[in-house]
Amino acid sequence: MESTRAYWIPLFCRFQEDGLDVVLTNVRNVKNITGRKTDESDAEWLMLLHQYGLLKVSFQPHNDAKRMRTLTCHRDTLSRKASSIVLRMQKAMQQMNIKLTLVLPDITGKIRHKPPDRT
Repeated sequence: MESTRAYWIPLFCRFQEDGLDVVLTNVRNVKNITGRKTDESDAEWLMLLHQYGLLKVSFQPHNDAKRMRTLTCHRDTLSRKASSIVLRMQKAMQQMNIKLTLVLPDITGKIRHKPPDRT
């Protein structure tokens, strides 16, 4: 199976769950057939390369690890978006001549706790 964009992921996971031994390879590592290319000729070429042991297998973690990685990446994306939205809010308020940042340390309402003094 070739890894092109994200189209392969659901099918690959399904095959793994069904107990099939699926080999995933990166498209860049496979020399394509020149000229007219169809899905059928491409599949035959991959099968031939696999038969001779010339396919470089891409590492794929277990499905549970993939799910955790997806959730972690999504959480990271959301937190980055949230910080850029807060910056946009601050900029819009400054353009309206509202200087909340002089009064509030954080316009989102989060309270920052100071660490205790160690004296």
